[in-house]
Formats: sequence, C-alpha cells, structure tokens
Amino acid sequence: MSIFRNLLPLTKASRAQEEQNGEQEQLPTPSQYPQEAALQATVLGLAALSEAHPAAVLAPGAVGRVTPTSPWPCSLPWLGPILGQEGPPGAEDPRALLLAALRSPGLRALEAGTATELLDVFSRLEAAGLLALHPWSDQPQGVYLLPPGTPFVELLPTRDGAQEDDTRTLLLAEAQRGKEYELVLTDHASLTRCCLGDIVQVVGTHNQCPVVRFVDRLGQALSVRGEVTSERLFSEALGRAVAQWPGAKLLDHCCVDSGVLDSSEGSALHYEVFLELRGLRNLSEENRYKLDLCLQDASPHYKSLRFRGSVGPAQVHLVAHGAFRALRAALATGLSSSAPTAMPRVLKHRRLAQLLQRKLLS
Repeated sequence: MSIFRNLLPLTKASRAQEEQNGEQEQLPTPSQYPQEAALQATVLGLAALSEAHPAAVLAPGAVGRVTPTSPWPCSLPWLGPILGQEGPPGAEDPRALLLAALRSPGLRALEAGTATELLDVFSRLEAAGLLALHPWSDQPQGVYLLPPGTPFVELLPTRDGAQEDDTRTLLLAEAQRGKEYELVLTDHASLTRCCLGDIVQVVGTHNQCPVVRFVDRLGQALSVRGEVTSERLFSEALGRAVAQWPGAKLLDHCCVDSGVLDSSEGSALHYEVFLELRGLRNLSEENRYKLDLCLQDASPHYKSLRFRGSVGPAQVHLVAHGAFRALRAALATGLSSSAPTAMPRVLKHRRLAQLLQRKLLS
C-alpha cells in the first residue's frame, strides 16, 4: 500500500466542474476481472437472495429478462445489448434499464439462461461504477455494504466534517464502527486515485466489509454570514419541512447564496432554495416559511443570525419537472476531467442558478 500511495497521490474531485468547458468523457471499456472476486460477489448475491426471498425469488412475475429466451413475463425488455449482442429496434440503453430494474421494489429476480450470462451483466455494470450494495431486505434504506474488488475503494478519516491532516487512507477491513470517512476511489481505466467528497459513517460490518450510510459531502455547505450550514443539516431540515406539506414528495433540491443571484435587493443576505416536488405545484407563504423555521430549529447559529436580522428568511422556489435533469446535463457537458460528476446541492455560479430560475413554477 505504501508503494501504491506513493505512485498514485490523492487528487480531488473537480470543485470547478460547474465552470469548465469540454466534452463529456466516454465510459471506459470494461475489462476482465479476477475470477475469485467475481465468484465472491456471486456467492454474496445468492446468499442475500436466499435469505430475503426463500420461496418467491424464482416465482413467475416481477422478473427482469437478461437473455432472449425466457418462459416468464418480465418487467424489462431483453438486456442482450449489455452482453455485446444486438438488441431489438428502439431498445433503450441496457445499463439504464438494468439500473431502473434494480431500483424497483417489485423486482424479485433477474433471469438468464446461464449463471455466466448473469455474471457478465453485473461485471459490465460494475465497469459503469458499481460502488455499494444494499442486500438486506430487513435493513432500512440508505445502509450499504462496501464490497472489495473494482473499483478499488479506500477510506480517508475525517473529523468534524473535514479531512484530517494525516492523508493516510485505510483499507475496508481497517474501518472502525462509528467513525466517519471520505470515500477515495481509484479508477481502473486511468488509475486516478480521487477523493470523492462523499462522507460515510460505518454502522457495522459484514464479514470484513464495512456497512455504511452516506451522511454528508465536503464542500457542500451554505454560508452567507459565516454560519456554515452543512448539506447534512440542511437536508434534514428540508425533510422535516416537506413532511409538513400535505401531498408533497421531494424529488430534488439545491440552494444558492442570494448574493450569487443579486437577489437581496438591499435586504439581508439569505438562502435561495430550488425544489422539484411531486404532488404540489404551489405553496402558501406559510408553508414556505416552515423551511426557515426548521433551519432555525436545526442550527442555533442560524437562528441567532435570523434573530439579529443579519440573515433574511430562506426563499423557497418550485421548479418545473425536468429542471434538475437540465442542470445535470449542463454540468456533464462542462466536465473536462476524469473526476466523477456529483450533483451539487450548493450552486456557486450564477449561470447554473439562472438555469433553474428560468424553470420556475412559483
């Protein structure tokens, strides 16, 4: 590991990706992985399926079809193109179909003619960047297993939401329960060893693999008067506010300092919050203000600044469906490095904030 660290020094995920210009990187060509690692992943998957669905996993229905011949009804078209075979006309990207299937609560199994074909599908998916697994049906969502293999994952200790001075990373088996770490990912195509900015907390272990939950991201904090409202704190406050809006489901969100948009107009600086909701197309002023109250409850420093009038109330804006999809597209086209693109929760550049402004519903 010392030789590995010396040859591949740590790099940062691009903080300036919002303002870069360039073409989007192509996905790396999948490579062959060690057979031992592949077999470990297969056994883990089979064990999880057996425990979660001992009687229903092979029952007809709710089955994604991987190979052309299948006796069962399926919720997905044939995923043959992911195996390098020609698919039916008009078929969607098989990677997107497979990811959509894996996110569907109703999917119970992926069916293939042979185990090798199914293994090939997941090997290809692992090359689109499979990072973590959620193999327990009885565990809450948001808890993941970090498996060994590719991509190579290291853990960088953090303290109070920031990196420690010692940049020595840990291997997965060295993680300590209750500690928080930044994920470090080595891209097997370009051998770039990159700090992602994603912070995970270790909540347990499965054999020697850490079980984690994602808790925060570095560099995603709001601060108009030095208060430093972290992404974790803001997201928790927003979740409590949305729960008070009848019928609303939060689809996506981000924030911006009012100074970036010059929207203070002589008043106190404040947060501009853009939301995409399902179930609501308008909010009363009373409901909008509930977010500010939740922020005050979550942050005594923010509450003090609000009481003194140094910071104005957060302004909530609803955007049309597809606004955040357009934002992600704008970020992707501006990416000129091999660092992964993360959806920012705090926008630092006016042109991106204005993109959301043009999509306002109310």
